[in-house]
Amino acid sequence: MKKEDCFLLGYVQKAHGLKGEIALLLDTDSPNSYTHLTSILLLQKNILVPFMVKKIQILPNQRAIVQLEESNHVDFAQKLVHSEVYLPLSMLPNLSEDEYFLHEVLGFEVIDIEKGKLGKITNFYEGPQQDLLGMSYNEEEVLIPWVEAIVKKVDKINQIIEVDLPEGLLELNL
Repeated sequence: MKKEDCFLLGYVQKAHGLKGEIALLLDTDSPNSYTHLTSILLLQKNILVPFMVKKIQILPNQRAIVQLEESNHVDFAQKLVHSEVYLPLSMLPNLSEDEYFLHEVLGFEVIDIEKGKLGKITNFYEGPQQDLLGMSYNEEEVLIPWVEAIVKKVDKINQIIEVDLPEGLLELNL
């Protein structure tokens, strides 16, 4: 399976216990949607490697403890630490019409309330404090914070993101 056919579920934080379990940090708003996973994909040397899930326990604070079929010792689990965890796009939960996933906005046109059309979304960056949209503007990448004060509306049907950029944000990025 290719990385572009998948979404990032989270990261292996650490080995958990001595029997090969791993602790995951989940990057999702709905961790309980993944209580019945039978397999996951771990990014190993830039290749997605499938692993069968023997047991998964969802914990508070976006965490999970996972026992993989292939892992029965802490040494094996330790080798997986810091690996990115992926699932196929087909496993994304269904959303209502006004909801969306960040990867869906790639290619959307960005329109500022005052300045008009600015560019297209070419990337998104998930950060610990806030997410950022990468927009192509005059052949440069401009980073737009994904916050309510700036991103006013996302129109999935017309593929438009309406923003109200603070004064100087474009110039700061260029």
